Amino acid sequence: MSIDSRSPLRKDTVSMVLVGMIGSGKSSTGNNILGVERFRSRRSLVSITQETDWGTNIGENNLIVIDTPPILLRDGSTNRGKGGPTPKSVALEISKCTEIANMEGGGLDAIILTFNINDRLTPEHQKCLRDLELIFGPDIHRYLIVLFTREDQLSDDGVSLTDFLLDTPEFLRNLLYKCGNRVLAFDNKTKDKNTRQTQISSLMSMIHVMKKKNNNKPYDTDIRKNVVAMYSSRNELSPGCFACCQQCVII
Repeated sequence: MSIDSRSPLRKDTVSMVLVGMIGSGKSSTGNNILGVERFRSRRSLVSITQETDWGTNIGENNLIVIDTPPILLRDGSTNRGKGGPTPKSVALEISKCTEIANMEGGGLDAIILTFNINDRLTPEHQKCLRDLELIFGPDIHRYLIVLFTREDQLSDDGVSLTDFLLDTPEFLRNLLYKCGNRVLAFDNKTKDKNTRQTQISSLMSMIHVMKKKNNNKPYDTDIRKNVVAMYSSRNELSPGCFACCQQCVII
């Protein structure tokens, strides 16, 4: 197996993008999938990932893994202060994922949305999902897989992922329903090769089934166009509200 972050692969490559909020474990998941420390990942009070980046894995599965900055909500609740990235700049960075997938492989096959099992799901997470749906468009659910990180915490508590999901907010249950209940959990800290391989195999199997269901057609929405529409003057949000289905809902 070899890793080369800039060498185009064959058209049968599986391309995936990792998206989520700060601290959700996107970058560590990407490193786990690639088998190397390709993306910067460490405990921090601020986001480490500032730009969209990617790595490739040439082996049993030819993979392109794209890492993105954490989503910033348009109502300002997750902004990092002056001089930092803005919700619009982050959304534009995320929009690069399809260009990378088309350039490096055969198009984007999977959108991996990460959640940290240790995080309490809040209204901010719900707003994150709604912004993601606006960025990626209505086809997002056909290509979406929900991935919980810190599976080791479930193991320590003696709780299965199935049992864990019994007590989740309605917005997450709705999301899982829309994406065909494609959900799994990763322990990105494990040193056990068999455990890691089982995790990767489960993810790849899920992606291959999803690709077949999508008739091997990659995701091809013009994300940049969606982002421009989101941040046009008529769609700009005032503090305390967010857009869903192009309507402003007061929260």
